Amino acid sequence: MTAESADDSVASGPPDRKSAIRERILAAAVRLFGDLGYSNTTMERIAVEAQVARATVFNHFPQKELLLGEVARSLHTSFADLLRSDTDPALPLRNRILDAQERWSLAYAQDVEVALPLVRAWVYAGGPLLPVPDSTAEVLTEMIAQAQDDGSLPRAGSPDSLGQAMNDALTGAMVRWTKQSHPTAESLRDVMLAAVRAIRLE
Repeated sequence: MTAESADDSVASGPPDRKSAIRERILAAAVRLFGDLGYSNTTMERIAVEAQVARATVFNHFPQKELLLGEVARSLHTSFADLLRSDTDPALPLRNRILDAQERWSLAYAQDVEVALPLVRAWVYAGGPLLPVPDSTAEVLTEMIAQAQDDGSLPRAGSPDSLGQAMNDALTGAMVRWTKQSHPTAESLRDVMLAAVRAIRLE
């Protein structure tokens, strides 16, 4: 069975099979962005790597930028999930964010050789300007609103503006990390924690 015919059977199947092929495309893109870089990775190469038809890649992701944006969104989601579920709600807001950020930074950069090309590709493709939802900013906004409501954080600004400002600071810190001469998991943690501490949350 060819990649094209195998893909046709998945594309016409139930939603869970369609989701499976979407994940195959994303996984293939991550591997190729890491190995070849963003500029040298074509949609055709992604289709071959994922063993699907070229048209199917475009059905899921009409532009390469959107595919990269989806990879970036999944990274944001993993940090957002840490913020939502793996921090102690009894801790002050800053401590909760610092704790989640430290664990996320170390986990994300375990394989620096893979992480660096992905972040650089994301920046090259437009970074924060990519048209994908940013769940990290949403979760930060929710946490700030809750802290203001329970009185643990002064109402020195709107939750939305503070959440966006913190997310911007974290994004900038990640970009700076990619420009270091010898970026490591520990140096990513350091620049991200510095960004959190630079935002006044008291």
